[in-house]
Amino acid sequence: MIRAAAAERDAARLKALQELAASVPYAEAIAAIQADPLKATAASEASRFQEDCAPVGESHYGFSDEKLFKDTRFKLGLALRDAGVAHSAHAAKVVAQIIGPRDRNPLC
Repeated sequence: MIRAAAAERDAARLKALQELAASVPYAEAIAAIQADPLKATAASEASRFQEDCAPVGESHYGFSDEKLFKDTRFKLGLALRDAGVAHSAHAAKVVAQIIGPRDRNPLC
């Protein structure tokens, strides 16, 4: 008895889902879609473009040691850490004066 009722509920649910799927205007197009593993996606095209634009021997990720150690902000951070005052309020004030205020977050 319980199995019969469960089977009826499942059949009614399946029928309702099929009716809902058939009511979608593009149901036939979705049903006819076939996977094409050789087709390039937007993400793979973007990745390929990024690789093509990178100079030989360089990547777009991060900074080189040479570029990093030339950066004034990095040098200032190292000096403040070496002096042991990197997390002080005065250090934050000095950094804000040298580097300038941060841009306002547009999402807040």
